[in-house]
Amino acid sequence: MATLFKLWRKSADSRPYLTIFCTELVLASCGDILAQTADAFGLFDSKNSKKAKNTDPDTSNPRGWYDINRTVRFAFCAAMISPLGVRWHSYIDKRFPLIKLPKIKNQSRKRRSIKDYAMVGTPLAKRVFCDQLMFEPIVYLSLFTGLGLSEGLDIFQVKQKLTDVAFPAYLTALTLYPFIQAVNFSVIPLVYRVPFSSSFDIFWDTYLSWANSNSIPKN
Repeated sequence: MATLFKLWRKSADSRPYLTIFCTELVLASCGDILAQTADAFGLFDSKNSKKAKNTDPDTSNPRGWYDINRTVRFAFCAAMISPLGVRWHSYIDKRFPLIKLPKIKNQSRKRRSIKDYAMVGTPLAKRVFCDQLMFEPIVYLSLFTGLGLSEGLDIFQVKQKLTDVAFPAYLTALTLYPFIQAVNFSVIPLVYRVPFSSSFDIFWDTYLSWANSNSIPKN
């Protein structure tokens, strides 16, 4: 595992965009496969879980429980956005540089003041605020628009997907990701942020894929 990570680090240093693209391609594929597997086992009360239960029992490989085209669509659309994330993380680091806690000059003062912590916390708060309220909406808009078009939906149906799926998913993410990104932006070095967030993204991709697939109009 250590060797694999070193190879990833070396590749990320020399070819960051391609490395992040391939990483997200794998992670998003895993997320979609997990979502389809959960549907097949009826872990979610959804259209696809009902579809999986109605497969032909006489076949050794039940029809309809796994759709490889769905995995390809979701993984490709998610991976296409990932290089933008590389530029964004680099920009936000330069735009809001973090400040270390100043040393206590007055030896009689054993505790740091609220002003000291506010000075350190303000750049971090700006990073999280901009990330969640400026960058993430673009990610969700791009992802679900790309998914809708790749599924053959018309403009009206794509708009409906954004309203019914993308916006609720974004609101759900706001209850979780600000805390994850606060850790990511404050203590994780730039080159390691993708592996760190990936441990959470694979499960989030499962949710996004499931939410998207259950919004697709069935003929």
